Amino acid sequence: MAEASSRAWPAIDLTRRAAGDAADTFGDRLALVLDDLHPIALEEDENGRHWRIHFDHAPTRDHALNALQVALGAEAHVAPVEVADEGWAVRVQQALRAVRVGLLIVAPPWDVPVEPANVIVIEPSMGFGTGHHQSTRLCLEALQALPLAGARLVDVGTGSGVLALAAARLGARDVVALDHDPDSVTAARDNAGRNALSTAVDVRQADLGEASMAAIDPGDVVLANLTAWVLRQHAGAIERLVRPGGRLIVSGFTHDQVPLVTDGFARLAVLARYDEDDWVALVLGRSQA
Repeated sequence: MAEASSRAWPAIDLTRRAAGDAADTFGDRLALVLDDLHPIALEEDENGRHWRIHFDHAPTRDHALNALQVALGAEAHVAPVEVADEGWAVRVQQALRAVRVGLLIVAPPWDVPVEPANVIVIEPSMGFGTGHHQSTRLCLEALQALPLAGARLVDVGTGSGVLALAAARLGARDVVALDHDPDSVTAARDNAGRNALSTAVDVRQADLGEASMAAIDPGDVVLANLTAWVLRQHAGAIERLVRPGGRLIVSGFTHDQVPLVTDGFARLAVLARYDEDDWVALVLGRSQA
């Protein structure tokens, strides 16, 4: 484990103005907003009233500050802070342990199980993209219910690459992992090498624009673990990545947002649904016609 540096980290202190009840969804809504803002770590107090959100760079933090103010309005107070390192990044990483989903295990390098079969080793980006989020686990569960042997799979918004690597472990022969963020592309390639899957998983930088998606050959299975709004906005481009008779796994949204997603993919049939807490994954099918 690397020694802590003396750098200061840009962060946001977010304090909720009022307490919620048992049915409150503030935490889920916050997670959805943060999904597009590229934090590197999130610390929450035990009362669920205060969060410290860490970022790699000040401009990313400043953009996130504005986005949180717009999204949460009067519900929360947000303020920029500079946090002395003092080893917090190392502490966040050390708390992470291997996660088992069905036959698969997603593990950080310091908690790899003795048995190597079906283990995917992911170097955490300060806690994100490691299999610890419900939407990632739901996608891993859905993947294991599909016949992947010999299939072509496209992972849209790959992040750390964990889902693409899982598909390769499960027998997909041709896996393409896409992300618009160059840091994610680098992380996914590093993780592919860490798992001896560099030749099995083709990691590319690409956005969700029509031109970028048109350059990608369709897959038998397509993964899109994104937010409801991104899925709905780019439904047409994502749908075109699915071959006739193929399957699309979508996640990254809560149960109340399911209609937003299914309306966006109205031409696809809902074949299966997976739930964990408030989070949902859907398996959609494209007809042979």
